Parts: sequence; C-alpha cells; structure tokens
Amino acid sequence: MRLFFLGIIVSFSLQTFSQTGPAGIGSTDGSSSLSLWLDANQDVTLSGSEVTQWDDQSGYDNHGTPPGSANRPAFVTSGTNGYPVITFDGSNDYLTASDASSLDLTTWSIIVVGIINTHKNYNAFVVKGSDAQENYEFLTNFPNTGNIHYPVRYTDGNRSTDSEDGEVFSTSSYGVYQLDYDQTNFEFFIDGSQTETDAETRTPRTNSNSLYIANEQGTSGRNLNGSLAEIVIYSSPINSAERLILHNSLAAKYGFSLDANDFYNEDNSGAGNYDHDVAGIGRVDASNIHNDAQGTGIVRILNPSGLGNDEFLLWGHDNGALTATNTSDVPSGVQSRLERVWRVSEVNSSGNGRNVGNVDMRWDLTGLGPVTASDLRLLIDTDNDGVFSDQTPISGASSLGGNIYEFASVPGGSSGIRNNRRFTLATINNTQTPLPIELRSFRVASQKNSVAISWSTASETNNDFYTIQRSQDALEFVDLFNVPGAGNSSELINYDTIDWQPLAGRSFYRLKQTDFDGTFSFSPIESIYREVKNQEFTIFPIPTSGRLEVRSESKEEGLAKFTLIDTQGRTLFNTDIYFGSGTEIHHLNLPELPAGVYVARFEGQTVSTIPVLINR
Repeated sequence: MRLFFLGIIVSFSLQTFSQTGPAGIGSTDGSSSLSLWLDANQDVTLSGSEVTQWDDQSGYDNHGTPPGSANRPAFVTSGTNGYPVITFDGSNDYLTASDASSLDLTTWSIIVVGIINTHKNYNAFVVKGSDAQENYEFLTNFPNTGNIHYPVRYTDGNRSTDSEDGEVFSTSSYGVYQLDYDQTNFEFFIDGSQTETDAETRTPRTNSNSLYIANEQGTSGRNLNGSLAEIVIYSSPINSAERLILHNSLAAKYGFSLDANDFYNEDNSGAGNYDHDVAGIGRVDASNIHNDAQGTGIVRILNPSGLGNDEFLLWGHDNGALTATNTSDVPSGVQSRLERVWRVSEVNSSGNGRNVGNVDMRWDLTGLGPVTASDLRLLIDTDNDGVFSDQTPISGASSLGGNIYEFASVPGGSSGIRNNRRFTLATINNTQTPLPIELRSFRVASQKNSVAISWSTASETNNDFYTIQRSQDALEFVDLFNVPGAGNSSELINYDTIDWQPLAGRSFYRLKQTDFDGTFSFSPIESIYREVKNQEFTIFPIPTSGRLEVRSESKEEGLAKFTLIDTQGRTLFNTDIYFGSGTEIHHLNLPELPAGVYVARFEGQTVSTIPVLINR
C-alpha cells in the first residue's frame, strides 16, 4: 500500500507548475497574480470546531488568523454541497493577514463565495486599511438590503464610496461575487452576470495595514454575519474567459446555479454530479484567452489546437476513489481503471457544443507508486453510454518527470474528447503500474490538552500498520506510536487517534505507512499551531545525589515527559509527569549514575531543558 493524499492541498507541498489556482487560474507557488486564496476545504487549523488559522494557498503565505480566542470563527464540515465553510458570528469573529507587498494592490479581482446569514448595516468581507483610508474594501451596507459597497482612497487624497442598489448579497443561497478594478473601471459580477460598471481612472493608495477578513479595522459593528467558502484575490483583473471558467467551477463545487453563462452542465444529477476539481480552458476573443489549466485536481489540459472565439472546455470528476480497482468495465488488454471518472463540457457560452481541437492531457500521478508510462491507457467514452469496456484504449503516454505523464495531442471530435463525454485513466499491468491510492484525507485538530489525528482510506493493500510522526521543524520527525492497518480492504475506513503530549506553538504531523513486506511510504505533512500556555518547571536540590524534586507551575492541568540525557545525547531515564493547575511538587528517583553533568528535558505544553549536576 502506498499513500496518496486526495482532498486537501497542504503546506509544504506546493505544486511546481502553472495554473494550479482555483479552476486552473493562477499558480500556487507565489509567482503569479494570485495573491490570496482561502479555501475552507484546504488547510484550516482547528481547536475543536473553532478556526485558529486559515492558510493561504496562493504561495504568498498570507494566512488568516484570529487576533484572539474570542475572535475565532466556526468550521462547519458540511456547509454546502458537501464542502466545508467558515461561519462568522457578526459580533466578534474575524481574521487578519499581515501586511505584505502581495496584498498592496492598485488593480485587482476580488472573488467571494459565501452567504449572508443576517443583513445589517455593514457586513465586511475583506478590507485593507481603516475606514476612509482603504486601499480596497469589499462589504455590504444598508440594513435589510445587503447592497455591495466598495470604497477606495486614492493617491490624490480623494476617495470614492460606491454603493450599488442592484448588487445584493444573498441570504438564501451561496453565490460567487466578483469585484474588479483596472484603473479604468470598477466592474461587478454576480453568479456569472455583469451587474455594474463604474468609470474610475485614479490609482488606489496602498498602506501598511493588515488585511482584515470578515471585519474592518478600527470600526465597530462591521463583523461579518455570514459564511465564507472561499476568498480569492488577484493583483490584476482576470480576463473574461478566466472569469467565466471560474464562476462555472465555483457554482459546480458549491452547488448553486449561475444567473447567466452557466455552461458547465456536468454538475447536475442527471449528468452524474461531476462537481469536483472543475477546471477549464476557453477563449472569448483574441484578448481574453485561457488555454492551460489544472486547478486542484490531477488532470491538466493545455495547448488546444483549434480553440476559437466563444469556445470552452471544462472538466470535473465524480469524486470516485482514485484507485485502479475497477477490473470489469475495461476494454480487452486493460487490467484495471481508476474508479474516478471525469466528464467534459465542450461548449460556447450558450451551452452549445463546440470542438476546441486536439489537446495535451497531463496527469500528476505523485504518490501512485511505480508507474511505467507505456502501461498507461487513456479511456474516452466516445459513444457516451457510461461504459468504457467497449472503447479503444489510447496509448502513447510519455513521462515528463516529476511524476507527470502526458498524452499528447488527444483528439477532439468523434474519435476523442467531445461535449458530455467521460474519460478516465487505466493500466495494462497491475503489477508494474498498479495505480494504488488509499489515503483520502489526513487531518490534525487542536483540543484542550491534546491533538486529535484522523485519516480515512478508500482502499488498503498489504497494509501492516501506520506510524504517527511529529516534528518541530517539518524536517526531522520522531515516531509517536503505531496504529494497526486493515491489511487488505476496498471499503472506506476512518481512523482516529490522539496525541496526548502535543507541543506548543507550530508542530508538524505525518503518517508513515508500512506494508507487510517492510516497504513504507509517507503522507503529506499537516501542520498545527497550539497557543503557548504559561508553564514552568524547576528542579532542586542542585547538585543532587539522585533524588529530585520537580516543581511545576501551570495555568492548566496537563502532562509532560521528563527525560534525563547525558552529554553524548543518550537517554538514560524518562517518565511522565502529570500536573494540575497551579503549583505542584513531584518526586523523582533517578537511576544510579556516575557523578557529572546531565540535562533534564521537559516536553509538555512547552519544551525546556535544565542542567542537572549529580554528586554522589
């Protein structure tokens, strides 16, 4: 069994190629105009159900954190269409991201996916600056209407305070709301429709303020009463082709309808609900093109040979397991295919079928174990009957390095990719190229005195056991404990365990999975931040003849590991110390040791070391 991570893109595993942003627009390596991407389905650190950090996926590390414990919003696991959301209470909850050049903007596209729970006089989404001194601001105003408001302070000292009567944030369904500024016009879009254009040619004034998320700096009463699924900011406006692709992707993901330009139609129940990891390429005209996209999924499509005006190709999958266990619905000569199936909309903006020509299709097979390119087969359901066993497999995959495999010049039209058709990946050699993928998720969450660790697998093959590993720097990991595996399974299995002695501050966790034959692999890394509690240990008498008294002082009860180490770094003695809140005395009898200097290490809510002199 080899681990591969499905649902969440985590810190320290940034993709190195382009177009990995939302819907395949922008890069996630900090090199593109994608300045901020907060997605409730990716890298949210929790204390119970409260958010302690919402990690930025743009690569610029503009992470959102609550200023204090009273400001933590709530994480709702199944917020809309099975995807999580972050809910803000309208009175205390908000996040901030530290000032950074990537957030100081003079042009922008700001995209918010969410819902208002209660309209009030100002619900803030994102604000860079204080009231009347905004670099940019996106919020609603006027009670009971939820009209969009976007004031800006300019370099000439003047300020615009536009509020639009027709742009209303919904209280009944999730939607996508986009505010663009290009130093020519403000433009506003709701659910696929352009609803406003305001001429403006001045340059916004940047500032050194933090970015406020769901609140405005220095002004009371503007905390958001609503829920957010995603916030995306680009430092320059995305073009119209990118906007249409992005709105269709978000509508599919979060299960709402677009008012206009709703041309990805594989996301409804009749088509099979291909709602997930939707990305796309397309062209409005010669100045508005997007011809390379991957997004959050493993499929990248690029280089269309015949992409014309008002033509789009979007794809998404059914969230089937990424494991090649389907051995019945396969053509002759193919041993198995992935359970996951993709489907395409190849259309114009009215939803009518089009042909964008041949395309290159790349597959990121990171974590899928050994892959021989010649074993891979692309299956396209050309008769659109939902069955792959009657198809002719496409061979010719080549390795591009970095676990990327390409089928070049995949045909369009009758013999290949076409509107509404399905496709998937298969192997002709289950031994040489097994395409296993078992780990569907891996999460860590802070609790009062512990860290909850959970993961789920779609299938397991020859899986002996898991080892939970932890690190302070994401480089050197130590084993905490083992958890038995399921051996062989094709069912969804959920695992839960607890780290009862977590570290304070930032720490990192991963799974090591070991097969019965001793081979092993690692999951991606998950990080967590735990607030440092006031805690202190002292020891006496010094020097000692072998009996120590340890005094613990702490704001709350907990457990610490005491380790005695010699000057060569060898562990000579260890034990657990359970302590309550306040001050306590603990007695330890050390083993018979030669006289000399040793080190006592305390690892609890904090980590500390104290020299120990033994004098016998």
